[in-house]
Formats: sequence, structure tokens, C-alpha cells
Amino acid sequence: MTTQQQCISIVGAAEGSWFNAVDRRYVASFANANSGLSFGTFQFDVATNIQGQTAFRDILARAVANKTIDQTTATRLYGGASKRNAKVHLAAVDVAVINQLLGAQTAKTIINFADMQRAATVVNMIDGMISKAAQAWVARTNSAPILTPGGVANLRLFAYLLASLNRYPASEKTFQDWLEGKKVQTPGAPAGGWQLAAPPTVDQMHAFFRSLRIWDGTQGNYQYLRDRLDPTLARLGA
Repeated sequence: MTTQQQCISIVGAAEGSWFNAVDRRYVASFANANSGLSFGTFQFDVATNIQGQTAFRDILARAVANKTIDQTTATRLYGGASKRNAKVHLAAVDVAVINQLLGAQTAKTIINFADMQRAATVVNMIDGMISKAAQAWVARTNSAPILTPGGVANLRLFAYLLASLNRYPASEKTFQDWLEGKKVQTPGAPAGGWQLAAPPTVDQMHAFFRSLRIWDGTQGNYQYLRDRLDPTLARLGA
């Protein structure tokens, strides 16, 4: 299995529901009342995500070309799918047509390609974060880094989790500092803050992320996430 395929296998969704037990790659998904049509491993949201928009337009264009649907239908489907709260804007019959289109092999090929592109971006981003942490650790301690790129899969999973929450760049900086072995404070940190002296364990990572304000119960439910995360870690042997 390639690094990109491993990334796809361990992460859930960037814009949609986290770590769905049901395979939702090739069916219409609607994460919430603010979501457009979503699909793929990374749940590309057609209302907000350029990759999702490009892929869905390509799927519709292929369907028009092979006369599965006409251009009028394609225009209507894209119009509804690309709106926020798309589930309201799309009639049930249109959702059924979309599911038929997404289930075709042509669409699956397009979706798989988009997933692999996104996975490559994620892997490069995470390796960049870990490389920076490793260099900072060596410079500060004059000893071998506690983290190296291409390392523990569960660390990649947590790194992706935080990076995907792009509405919270301050938390990403806190995570980067923590990986570098710096002392950091979070809203729920223990006395003295957080500081790594060895590679983080799964329990340490849970405790660190749970201490961030984004999971304090007002903007996210950490237990809901962990209930879906633990089985994923178990599949990795973590």
C-alpha cells in the first residue's frame, strides 16, 4: 500500500462526517444544514470545495457526453448540489439521479483520482510539519529528534485531524510547537502546560486534543470523534 493509499485508509472526511463506518465515497452525502453535496473519502463539499466542484462538473459532463442525462438536467443538478443546505435544494428524484451517476465506474474513477490528489497534499503537509519539528528538536536539544517524517500512522492521523480544522489556525500553531518539544498552554492543559520528552502516546494525543478549546463541548464533541477514531487506530494496531 502506498503512503497516499494509507492516508486515504486512515482518515475520514475533511469537510463531512468523521470516520464513517459506512462507505460513503460513491453516494450523495450531506454533512449538515450548511453543507453542499459531498462525496469521496475526503467528503469533498461541492458548495465550498474547489476539488469537489471540479470533480462533480466532470462527472456531469461525462454523463451528458454519454447521454445518461441531458445538459438541462446537469445544470439543474449542479445548481442544487453546489448550494449550502443542498439537501433542501435538491428534489428526491434529483438525489436519486446523482446517486446513479456517482455509482457509475466513470464517476468512481474521477472520485478516486480526487481522493489521491487530496491524500498527496495531506501527506506532504504532515511530513512538512514533522520535518520542521524534527529540525527544531535537534537544534534545541542537540539530540536525535523524537519524531521523523514517514513515522507513526496514528501521529499522521492526529496531525491531519488538526490541520483539517482550518478554521482554527492558532490551534495548528500550538500543535506544531507541541511536536517540536516546546512547552505549550491550552485551555484545558494541566498545571505547567504540555511538553514532550518522548514520542507521544495515543493517550497523550487524546489528552492534548481534548484540552483544546475547539473540543470543549461548544464547538465540537470530542467523545463523538473519539468513538469513531479509536476503531481506526485499532485497525492500525495502535
